[in-house]
Amino acid sequence: MTFLKKILSIISKGAGYFLLSVNTVFFNQSFVKAEPIDIPTYSRSEWAHWLDEDDDCQDTRQEVLIGQSLVPVVFENDEECRVLKGLWTDPYTGFIYIYPSDLDIDHIIPLAYAHVAGGYLWDDAEKATFANDQSNLLAVSRGSNRSKGSRGPSEFQPATTFLNDYLNIWKKISIIYDLNLVIEDEIFIKNFR
Repeated sequence: MTFLKKILSIISKGAGYFLLSVNTVFFNQSFVKAEPIDIPTYSRSEWAHWLDEDDDCQDTRQEVLIGQSLVPVVFENDEECRVLKGLWTDPYTGFIYIYPSDLDIDHIIPLAYAHVAGGYLWDDAEKATFANDQSNLLAVSRGSNRSKGSRGPSEFQPATTFLNDYLNIWKKISIIYDLNLVIEDEIFIKNFR
């Protein structure tokens, strides 16, 4: 029943409807009542990101840069709040970068995708938790992040050997946050090997 509900809810979302109830299940035939709902328009400003949650002057972006650099980073000054340089490999392209200005911090499951997949129901604190969850963040080139946009894994795959890890992260994060992936993404993740 859960699988059926997911499929029908995803199909219904595409038509501007969301599955609210399954009225009857009779010998593998379902009668579905879908009712329109208003999913609020996504606004990035509602997803507080790059917070300094531990008050050490390093926001989430800086902490990701520090944590994912292949060498100890060099800071802009003695306060050690902002990274000046390090060494990063973009897992989407395999290219190497030295300067943070060449990098974006990518939400593996994009904020806009999470919004439509159920995040629109979250309060501000839950949205901020998701937006700053480092297990869903990667230092990638600005170009690859913009190329990916808010697309799911059925439409965007890294051009490197990172694809298996990428799909595992999608699966893990979607389970942790109880996100309803679009059916194409769910099938792509399930069938990849």
